[in-house]
Amino acid sequence: MIVKDNSKRLVKSGQYSALLVDIKPIKSGYGERLGFLFEINEGFYKGRKLMRTCTPIFKSGSNLAEIVESLNRATLTAKQVEQGIDLEQFKNKPYQITVTKRIGKNGFPYSHIEKIN
Repeated sequence: MIVKDNSKRLVKSGQYSALLVDIKPIKSGYGERLGFLFEINEGFYKGRKLMRTCTPIFKSGSNLAEIVESLNRATLTAKQVEQGIDLEQFKNKPYQITVTKRIGKNGFPYSHIEKIN
């Protein structure tokens, strides 16, 4: 296995205009996750894709609920949490994402979507 430095592929910390292009279940070393794939749509990093993941547990206060509230631009009601919400409605819409640099458990840096507006 060849491991390469990915620091040249990082998106610089900052705010970017991006489209939510896909939402899909993924499997990782951390178990089942839900991935929100954003594509930066202007500037130097135009075309670059970044993914925000979370556990697929939808309940008040969960990471998924926080992401959905950001995409929805409103706090979820108890009824919405109870009945569920269709994530497809958020795809192909523009958002502002705040990107920060983090260091993964493997010691390599990566671009993290900190906030979605």
